[in-house]
Amino acid sequence: MIYYASKYGTSEQIAHWLSEKLALDVQNLEETDFMNRDELPVLVMPMYASVLYKSRKALSLLRNAGLNKAIVVTFGLSDPKRPDTKAALQVAVLRAFLILKQ
Repeated sequence: MIYYASKYGTSEQIAHWLSEKLALDVQNLEETDFMNRDELPVLVMPMYASVLYKSRKALSLLRNAGLNKAIVVTFGLSDPKRPDTKAALQVAVLRAFLILKQ
């Protein structure tokens, strides 16, 4: 299953594009309260100001399902090749999901 968090619609478009390529269903993260523990979820989440949008909601769903792994697809309006952009993305992902390892 692909779950997306979208403020302006871009994440939703990316999620639907991925669903066509991967033959997976798509669901809005805000409209679900359940993740299937028997599958590896794909989370499509934009990054705003070095923070993953709706990461607390995603983390809550992952925890409730007993999942400690997910595929996270993120994007932002930055050059991904710049070292400062890479560092900001790594910090955002760690900040959002490091708790899963505990």
